[in-house]
Amino acid sequence: MKKMLLALALPLLLSSCLIDYPVTVTVGLGEIHPFEECAGAYFWHELTYFDGEEISTVYVPEGQRRVDVEVRSGSLCVFSFSPLGEIGPIGGFYEPGDEGVVYAIGDEGSFADLLLYVAEYRPEAVRRLSVRNLRESYPDLMALDEVSFMEDLADGTVYNSQLTLSKKSTVTIDSVPSGEWVSERYDVESFTVNISGRSVSLSLYPGDYHFACFERSMLLEVIYSEDGDVSTTVTSLPEWWQE
Repeated sequence: MKKMLLALALPLLLSSCLIDYPVTVTVGLGEIHPFEECAGAYFWHELTYFDGEEISTVYVPEGQRRVDVEVRSGSLCVFSFSPLGEIGPIGGFYEPGDEGVVYAIGDEGSFADLLLYVAEYRPEAVRRLSVRNLRESYPDLMALDEVSFMEDLADGTVYNSQLTLSKKSTVTIDSVPSGEWVSERYDVESFTVNISGRSVSLSLYPGDYHFACFERSMLLEVIYSEDGDVSTTVTSLPEWWQE
């Protein structure tokens, strides 16, 4: 049994055994954000990243699609772009042995933000993790239960235990204004409401989601908690999105 646990843990721990030195990585946006596509304009982004030692934030001007940062070669490094500094993150990862280019995508944003949160308190736990090998056992990282995963990662038990998975649930959003609502992520469906006040049902993991209605200049935020609670907020889009 001990040999089996060691075999499972070895790929995940491998990164901590490699020689560590500074390396420059180019981090790029791997896709056009759905809101950018609808607005017909590129946004500015805020890049927050864990370089293997500490967390830093840099401003990425409007239209710039990549940035060079220095990280540690022997560590997992985590990158999270926040379009406009506020809407849903776009995530990517660098691991020991990877080439020096990382392409961040929307459906890895929430997991990247989760690792950044853990790295604030337990950087060594994040440094030793291999997202590549974790994905082999859990292809959909969105399905990992965030609370239990953070506990397992901080305690070091993520390497020798079966991780807890969340399930997508049908979430009902009440009283949605009419219009075509574009999802901020390609892995979450967009939807259309023909008559204001109608309800919409979506299949979601617990998390924070944004939908934009460009024809009415509105932004819908949906927060679905681990406890099953749903809260929604409708605000106006910034005017320059429409330019």
